[in-house]
Amino acid sequence: MKRWWERLVSGESERATPSEKGRYAVFCLLFCLLRVISVPYHLISQLQLSRRQAKRSREWKAKVISIGNITVGGSGKTPITIYLADLLHRQGKKVAVIHSGYGRREKEEYIIEPGSTTNYTIAQIGDEVSMMREKLPFAGFAVGANKKQMVKLADRQLKPDIILIDDGFQRLDIEKDIDLVIISSHLLRQAAGEIRRTTCHPFPRGILRESISSLERANVLFVMKENENESDFDKILEAHNSAARVLPWTMSIAGVEIDGEIEDLSVLNGKRPYVFAAIGSFYRMLRMLNKRGITIAEKRNFGDHHTYTEKDFSRLKRWSDHYSADCYLTTAKDMVKLQPEVLDKPVYCLHLDLQPEDSAGLEQMIEMVVS
Repeated sequence: MKRWWERLVSGESERATPSEKGRYAVFCLLFCLLRVISVPYHLISQLQLSRRQAKRSREWKAKVISIGNITVGGSGKTPITIYLADLLHRQGKKVAVIHSGYGRREKEEYIIEPGSTTNYTIAQIGDEVSMMREKLPFAGFAVGANKKQMVKLADRQLKPDIILIDDGFQRLDIEKDIDLVIISSHLLRQAAGEIRRTTCHPFPRGILRESISSLERANVLFVMKENENESDFDKILEAHNSAARVLPWTMSIAGVEIDGEIEDLSVLNGKRPYVFAAIGSFYRMLRMLNKRGITIAEKRNFGDHHTYTEKDFSRLKRWSDHYSADCYLTTAKDMVKLQPEVLDKPVYCLHLDLQPEDSAGLEQMIEMVVS
């Protein structure tokens, strides 16, 4: 159901094959009912935010930076968190990351020391934390559903200089030094009426868990650009938050990784990869591949945080053969859940390059907060 919902709100349902039309017709009917559910969902969300606001406090010594969004699904929080943690580490700061471990099966809380060699499973800490641990061996992690409680535990046990909260914008009970929100330029242009609205609706009609007006609570806005030549975000955001610092970011495909080696994207020239992933930004990834001229054999969106099974591996083999694919292409978040050796073709992992347009301004802003 989740995968079908992602296709529908992204506009992909309009490109359904004839064999899919019947199923989509039924699903679209159900989706119309979800539009009605959007109203009570929004009211309940606002009530929860008000309750958290009433419990706002600060019971820790470390500086706190929240990396959040106003949408469900992928917005770039994880790569931004990795980028900021690495930046702070290079500035000589001790970093801890707070994460709910979304998608994990176990609910136990975990405090993971920097450099810990203890192996934690996906079921224990989730796919995103598993990936971040590989990329941030110097950072500590606190994994648990109650983010405020995890901030307290991380501050007391890990004693960091900086605490980064992954997905903390809705945690109004936590007093933060920077409340940073990531939003895509695609969503902003929908809100401004420059392009057709597809995803810019309240959940579950769209992907908004809060209205665009909630951006007024942020003091920093990171805009993830769809195209390099996009600009004028200050004008679009002026009606929502004229005081926040706006920093555009660009995300591009820098290459692919295979067998631990980074290769240029040209290594896929002449190949027909079968693209699959379990991420929230699946269709944005496809748009990026299309812009780079990558011809794919076929695609499969497993839905965000999907746990792969032996049945999935068998299906991937069958599907890739059916579409005459000669390799697989997926993401780093998926690779921590895969066993590439069980697949019958080479598995390439996308290597993304995420860069702020004003890196000096970003470093200055962070330095002002942490010093």
